[in-house]
Amino acid sequence: PFREQQGRFEVLFDASEVNLHYQDGWPELKKIKGEVHFDGPGMTITADSARLFGARLGKTRVSIENLRAAQLLVDGRVNLPVNDGLRFLRESPLSRHAGKMLDAMQGNGDASLALQLAIPLSPSVREKRPLKVLGRVAFEGSQLEVIDGVNLQQLTGELQFTEQSFTADRLQAVLFEHPVSLAVMTESGERNSVEIAASGRAGMEPLRQAFGLGLLDYLQGEAAWQMSLSLPRGVSAEGAVLHIRSDLVGAASRLPHPLAKELAASRELGLTFYLSGERIGERQLTLDDKFGVVWRQGAQGELRRAQLRLGASAPLQLPARDAIELVGSGENLPVARWRAVLRSLSDSEAKAGEGTSGDETGGPQHLPLDVVMEKLHLVSLPESAEEADSELPDDAPPQISDVPPVDIAVAQFSYDDISLGKVGLKLVPQAEQVVIKDIKFESQELKVSAKGSWNGSGSSFFEFNLNSPDLGAMMQRLGFASVIQGGKAQASGSLWWAGAPTEVTLEGLSGQLGVSVKEGTILDVDPGAGRMLGILSIPALPRRLFLDFTDVFKEGFAFDSLKGDIRIEQGQAYTTNLQLESVPAAILMTGRTGLASQDFDQDIYVAPNLSDTATVASALAWGPQVAAVVALFQEIFKSDI
Repeated sequence: PFREQQGRFEVLFDASEVNLHYQDGWPELKKIKGEVHFDGPGMTITADSARLFGARLGKTRVSIENLRAAQLLVDGRVNLPVNDGLRFLRESPLSRHAGKMLDAMQGNGDASLALQLAIPLSPSVREKRPLKVLGRVAFEGSQLEVIDGVNLQQLTGELQFTEQSFTADRLQAVLFEHPVSLAVMTESGERNSVEIAASGRAGMEPLRQAFGLGLLDYLQGEAAWQMSLSLPRGVSAEGAVLHIRSDLVGAASRLPHPLAKELAASRELGLTFYLSGERIGERQLTLDDKFGVVWRQGAQGELRRAQLRLGASAPLQLPARDAIELVGSGENLPVARWRAVLRSLSDSEAKAGEGTSGDETGGPQHLPLDVVMEKLHLVSLPESAEEADSELPDDAPPQISDVPPVDIAVAQFSYDDISLGKVGLKLVPQAEQVVIKDIKFESQELKVSAKGSWNGSGSSFFEFNLNSPDLGAMMQRLGFASVIQGGKAQASGSLWWAGAPTEVTLEGLSGQLGVSVKEGTILDVDPGAGRMLGILSIPALPRRLFLDFTDVFKEGFAFDSLKGDIRIEQGQAYTTNLQLESVPAAILMTGRTGLASQDFDQDIYVAPNLSDTATVASALAWGPQVAAVVALFQEIFKSDI
């Protein structure tokens, strides 16, 4: 009434225990005690006290200047627990502008909130005068956990916010046991996000405890770091992302090559955590361009899928299924040390996920391992004397139940100085055995295909086929003495031994195989190299028979074929028909060769092929009379002597 100033309408009364529901979506003010004043078209509530959640507000003013064009104005202050302040932001329309940043936050301690609101109460008013918010949160020694692992202690400073932004530039706290400085800003436009930046120092142990990264067990010391937390406002496919960077100066790494590092050296460490969006739960760790890993854990902290990258290659990407992938190129990797590290990390994961993963029978469930690499070079020895002195834990006896499904494809594989070219194999665990199939080694000098198994009784069995266009070159590539030059080789057979496939020894090896080598040359070798094949002085045999006619034999002993069958029993190789055919002679070898002891007990039978060359040689050596006798015998028996 009295809008034309004909009079005055005024109502004034005291109120208590009043609950004010001023707008859907906003937290109510409860138990208001104060004065309510209607004056003309407006209303004012001056509250001496009120409740926001469990916190008590101080002097607070709530007003509407014109009830017909209602806009609610709120001006108040409150000291409240940090968690209640976060709840107010989460349960108000401000949460739309904060994105998902508030969902994971938790706090302890107290904070003071100063808040001014201008809330339109009707659509028509909202079009002309949209929501306006001006707020300030003051932290005084509070605790705020931004995300799991990033827990700010002794937080001081002010955070300002409006209906569209959050800003702060003088926040101080303790993080990872060191002082840190924080800044908050809001990015508009394409990014449309709240950005939190921080910097400080951290020891490796607090980092490990914060993020549960087993690899950080191998880092010591402390280093400076920079952190950025991007919190998209509204819906974002990428979601909230946390980045941590450090040059690691002041921290040392005991990890094997290529991740070893001294205190003063600089290596770029990167940690990335996806906190919401399509990649929620994904984590990444990179070190320079030498190493990278991306992984995702299950609800109980157990590893669900991961990709490890060695060297620079395509960006990290989680496998499409629950599995572990190894990709890229690795040079000079000390296999013993990495095996110890991976076993330690595996044990840690097993403890973290103990009782949370398994098959329907309650047994352990292992993630498949897929290895797709361009190059992989393993070395048997540590890469430095310091590492050589370090103690490596003894390998526990392998168990069939510990073997995951494995699929390996490496374009260039080498071990120490032995290059095997293209390598592939698959392991298929079954109830009582591990089936090993599609074993392939392929290079210019070597092509091997094989299959096998490791059964529940603890023995390993393999069948194989081998082809080589140049046996001598193949032997050199595999690191053996060059006993034979050239030679087109074929071999096939089966081998078995007690124990896992990795526990093979020459002493325990058994099997049978057939070999065939064509068009090669046996070279003059030292006894140690020749003894293994039982050919200790084959090149010398024809020279002794023919009084060393070097113009006929030159160096070495050329042959047309070398073939036979070999039976192996507990490291002892036996043959009864290893036969060598050549122009000068046919040689038959029978007996035993100790593969590990490198001794032999053999009989060698030599049948010279004298032929016409021998006749000429006889004439040159003993005169025409002996040559005539040799020629006569050849005519009588119509065969070579």
